Amino acid sequence: MSALLKKIVFVVAIVITLLFLSLLGAAWYLGAFSSVSVAQLQRPIRYFITTSDSGTYQTALNDLDSLQSHISGSGLNSGDPAIFLYNDPMFTPLPQVITRAAYILTDSISLSPPYQLFTIPPRTVLTAEIHANPSIAPYKTYPALHEWIQRYHLIPDTTGIIVEYYQQDGAVIVELPLVSK
Repeated sequence: MSALLKKIVFVVAIVITLLFLSLLGAAWYLGAFSSVSVAQLQRPIRYFITTSDSGTYQTALNDLDSLQSHISGSGLNSGDPAIFLYNDPMFTPLPQVITRAAYILTDSISLSPPYQLFTIPPRTVLTAEIHANPSIAPYKTYPALHEWIQRYHLIPDTTGIIVEYYQQDGAVIVELPLVSK
């Protein structure tokens, strides 16, 4: 092998190694290697401000921005943003999942259209929490929830709303309703 060919192979190997390390670093930064913690708990009644329309997952993400603007402008006391999912994305293709954007409220209040108060009654839920980018989190949380359901022979409430919470500390919590026994 000529000296020039050896140098080319060496440079290509370094470039491939750097590319691999960059991809590995990006995956780590986004939370691809983060662990998921799963817990079953009883949630109290919760109040939310929501948009009046439901839509796709992408629509809900965009609606979170308009909700945040409304909340900031009106001085409402709200908590973390959330997205309601009316279909389980483990069984429904993401473009077909029906969603709605929301923010947690501290109490029941009266709202004017196009915003509405949405109440989720007390319920038993299974939660999965991960510190990861919201684009990575569903690929880790939903399988963890369904694995837990199978392991402990739980029954998901298919008529209930799945809620994804996006906390300010970077955690994403997915709340899957269960049938109370």
